Amino acid sequence: MEEKRKSEARLWLEHLWWSHKWMIISIALIIALVIFAVVSCSRNDEPDVNILYVGPLKLSVSVQDLLQNSLQDMIPDANGDGEKLLSVQSIAAETRYENIPILGEGDYVSDGEIILADPSADVEYSQIIVNADLDSDTREQFNMAVTIGDSVIYFMEEYYFDLAMAMKVIAPLDTVLDPENMPENPRDEYSVYLKDLDIYSLPGFDTMPEDVIVCIRRFPNSEAGELLYGRTKEQYNANVELFNKLFAYKD
Repeated sequence: MEEKRKSEARLWLEHLWWSHKWMIISIALIIALVIFAVVSCSRNDEPDVNILYVGPLKLSVSVQDLLQNSLQDMIPDANGDGEKLLSVQSIAAETRYENIPILGEGDYVSDGEIILADPSADVEYSQIIVNADLDSDTREQFNMAVTIGDSVIYFMEEYYFDLAMAMKVIAPLDTVLDPENMPENPRDEYSVYLKDLDIYSLPGFDTMPEDVIVCIRRFPNSEAGELLYGRTKEQYNANVELFNKLFAYKD
């Protein structure tokens, strides 16, 4: 009798499967997707700090991993999830400034060396812009990253730093750095060259150009109608904390 019941149950299951196979598969997929969504929502993978790099080449995944490892002990756990995560946005941008020597009468260039008619004279230069970013998407990507992106700490070439300054989004150093972390030789009141910070010796940073400019975005003034770009004051403060540690680091 028991074997007969098992046989009947098996036949019923087989009939159910073949009669409603696609419905069963669809329901199973929906359940799997719901479980995946619930698990994903329960995990907090929000980065604690955010860096924007704008330079000649995009930073590879391996270089970004080196930056994460180099900064692991400096990154604050801003969201309290027990992990210290760094987000790096990297933009390959070739447009740059170039200094062209102004040659006087009798001056000339030989094998890349400037030969002056008067060796005691100083060489004068004229700065030009070499516009290598022919793809407008690069500028659009940069404008988006600075205007409404979530990157806060910037490492960028001089041309793009000047664009950010024109957009009035860069914070003066003395408004974000503790007095003891103010650099001895800043580039100006808003920035410093990477080569003048000891972090330049750390893996990941040592792959960047030495004259890349280090600065930080100021927090938007919501009362003036500026966009908050998805960052809370607490998240911004976490980036300011890391920014201070970058300047305080000694090798």
